[in-house]
Amino acid sequence: MKHLAVIIVMLILSSSAIAQDFQGKATYKSHRKMDIQLDSTQMETDMHKRMIEMMKKQFEKTYILSFNKEESLYKEDEQLEAPQHAGMVMVFIDSGESGELYKNIKEDRYTDQNEMFGKVFLIEDKLRKIDWELGSETKNIGEYTCYKATTKRTVEVVKAGISINGDKDLNEKSEPEMEEITITAWYTPQIPVNNGPGNYHGLPGLILEVNNGRQTLI
Repeated sequence: MKHLAVIIVMLILSSSAIAQDFQGKATYKSHRKMDIQLDSTQMETDMHKRMIEMMKKQFEKTYILSFNKEESLYKEDEQLEAPQHAGMVMVFIDSGESGELYKNIKEDRYTDQNEMFGKVFLIEDKLRKIDWELGSETKNIGEYTCYKATTKRTVEVVKAGISINGDKDLNEKSEPEMEEITITAWYTPQIPVNNGPGNYHGLPGLILEVNNGRQTLI
């Protein structure tokens, strides 16, 4: 299963004449291109299509980034899901972007808060430095002119199979592999904050779109 994560943003901004009072809110929608292969011989065609759609929707999420010049709070916009068809229950546990992520750009630190099994876990650390390569390519996202920036990162990838008919062990995983990925970001100097979704930051303007090319969404 290969995932390609793309984050697209919608902005609601408010600012005043005083620079330090500049603040805004961005809504990011994540989408993953997934190569899903299910054994269609084990189910009816209609059931097969519905299950693939349900699996795709599990990875479509909305996130809210509230920010000012120095700080930000990033969290999932949880919404009630529509009732599923009778007899069909699918549960995915995603340990990717959950909880709340607080970033303090000025103090170069972050706090990641997650709740699991009724307990709250806090991770506090320094922000990871991202070596962006600034490009000259531009494109418009809404009313904003955005510039392209890229960076490379080596990540550990674990590939696991998905089984519907029970022929495969869902817990069976291949050995981890190291893979170099290219992350592409589009930022706009029109919104002068050194911030973005998730752990992304470090560009001369708010990051409005990110393509991380990874198997899981950062």
